[in-house]
Amino acid sequence: MFTRCLPREPTNPPLWPGGHADDQEDPRASAVRELAEELRIAPGFHPAFGDVPCFLTVTQTRGVDSHTDVTLWFAFQANRDAVIVPDEREFAQVRWVPIDGRQGWPHGVFDPGLERFLDKLRTRLGRTPAAAG
Repeated sequence: MFTRCLPREPTNPPLWPGGHADDQEDPRASAVRELAEELRIAPGFHPAFGDVPCFLTVTQTRGVDSHTDVTLWFAFQANRDAVIVPDEREFAQVRWVPIDGRQGWPHGVFDPGLERFLDKLRTRLGRTPAAAG
């Protein structure tokens, strides 16, 4: 299961908790810090993946200040019953969603790497890849 965050602004796509690494900050520390700041949780790294990124995407952004955005995707293990307190400045709602299918997922635009990321998770966890939709 994943935590999916619905943004405060309805025109923005659904988001994963996350953000940018501070100068000289280890990406693992960044991921842990962002979860604490945005959801007020402190889960451990998932034992099947450890503290290394299980997925990486590289995207050229658009606009005047275009740059190359490198995203490291980490997997964490959390208790679904734990209290999650989303940062109200960023998120209107947070919910758990299944990784084995998109039933129950909010409608909207998702990160282009999401399906490949979910396939990696399902494969590593010994689950059958699910069809998108």
